[in-house]
Amino acid sequence: MSSFFHWLPLCFALAITVSDSEKVVEYDTFTVTGRLRDNRRFELSLWREPFDRKKHGRIKQWIGGDGQEPRHVTSGLKLSVAGRPVEIPPSQFEDLADPHIHRGPYLTQDDKAIYLYVDGSDAAGSYTARFTIHGVTITNRQIRDHVPTK
Repeated sequence: MSSFFHWLPLCFALAITVSDSEKVVEYDTFTVTGRLRDNRRFELSLWREPFDRKKHGRIKQWIGGDGQEPRHVTSGLKLSVAGRPVEIPPSQFEDLADPHIHRGPYLTQDDKAIYLYVDGSDAAGSYTARFTIHGVTITNRQIRDHVPTK
């Protein structure tokens, strides 16, 4: 029994070594399905693509990105509730840089509306975009940056 406890730290150290060699993979799409608080089914998807100056150069002000060209841009955002698509025009999401696709967008709901959240970027450029949805229409978009104030 005591030899087991001698080997245990070595096994743990080897496991950490293997984990340290792992690299984060690149995600292009995130899709999740579920039920809202009122039991309606939803499907939510977010797409991103690498920044391309020719394709995305017309956008002058990026949300996120620390004032630099982003690595990735949000190329699609789709939500359907109870089988009905929510209208999300590209102007609502195409300026969102470096979305956190690996953590995915998420929804909340209260008695008045559904709220769609997209987090993105990091450090000084980090942000949360909050979309307010009434029926099948986005009625408001708010951007909250995560830069601490002095």
